[in-house]
Amino acid sequence: MKVAFLTLGCKVNQVETENMIAEEIRNGNEIVDFDSPADVYVINTCTVTSVADQKSRQMIRRALKNPTARVIVTGCYSNVAFDEISAIDPRIEIRAKTIDFPMNSTSYHTRAYLKIEDGCENFCSYCIIPLARGKIRSKKLSEIRNDVENLVSNGTQEIVLTGIHLGAYGRDLGKNLADAVRACLEVQDLKRLRLSSLESIEFSSELLDLFSDPRLCQHLHLPLQSGSDRILKLMRRPYDRKKFSYITNSVREKVPRITLTTDVIVGFPSESDSDFSDTLNFCRDIGFAKIHVFPFSPRRGTPAFKFDNQIPSEIKKARVDQLLKLSSELEKNFHESQIGRELEVLFEQRIDEFSTGHDKFYSKVFTKNPVKLGKILKIKVESIFRDGVIGRLIE
Repeated sequence: MKVAFLTLGCKVNQVETENMIAEEIRNGNEIVDFDSPADVYVINTCTVTSVADQKSRQMIRRALKNPTARVIVTGCYSNVAFDEISAIDPRIEIRAKTIDFPMNSTSYHTRAYLKIEDGCENFCSYCIIPLARGKIRSKKLSEIRNDVENLVSNGTQEIVLTGIHLGAYGRDLGKNLADAVRACLEVQDLKRLRLSSLESIEFSSELLDLFSDPRLCQHLHLPLQSGSDRILKLMRRPYDRKKFSYITNSVREKVPRITLTTDVIVGFPSESDSDFSDTLNFCRDIGFAKIHVFPFSPRRGTPAFKFDNQIPSEIKKARVDQLLKLSSELEKNFHESQIGRELEVLFEQRIDEFSTGHDKFYSKVFTKNPVKLGKILKIKVESIFRDGVIGRLIE
């Protein structure tokens, strides 16, 4: 039987799809490209924005063009829109369930994503994910360590810990994220460990102390969402500007070269020009290395969906463009700071005549030198190049 998969959304969804693929392979089925003829199409959906919903429906309809194939829909969108998906076509099989804790990232890439947490209970006023993913569930420490050992033994050079609300890891087990990081670092042959996105207020001093281990990558993605205290309160975010600044300053005092990236939502209901100006200035003051920018997307079932003073799309677009321009400036500053440094780069792919990969600060590094992919090698950075930096191999 031929089975085709398509994944939308976050790294957690990708990990879950990898495990579904592994299960099909164990059952003797053939995995084919989503655009190829197949007996079964599986769409792992996302619902974080209205655009994600639209994309999910589009991919479902594409699969339905094969009149004899089974079409299976799973993931976050299926968890909150059963009736909406069912109305598309009666052939659709909806599996409104997520995979809590797959064994590991089964494809054994150079970099592997290891899901250790699912669920979120923050209920920010704009976010549908707590409804789609449910309560916090954490993977046991013993299972995390076993997964890391398996991944390392299969050649994985870098493991990225991920979850829907990673910083909440262990609340249901009487543990915390620092415990999970320690369990990973106990595996002596592990080369690198990286953390995916986590909330700033959940970044404890206990976790910060673990950055003394050089295998823990010095890069943190801390979602800000807004630089306006008024908007942060409307968003039901659990911090204000002062608290966020204190946390980032504390992190940099302990790990001076750490790279900080963030997410920002623009055009939240009632966001004024002054609120947006506060966001621009605050992001500049923090000095993020990169800003991921999202226009506010009203999600039915969340409080913000009914908020007054929804912002027109043309204003959202203009603000997205302004913030992306600032992000480009900050990225350039970050890349310039890397010139002349020696970076240990995990090479992952070849693009044209270049080999490229990332260092522990999450710099994207290019080189023309012949290198073996899947290995960590030292590069001397010479200049900014494309969306990163370029350098030469140090023998």
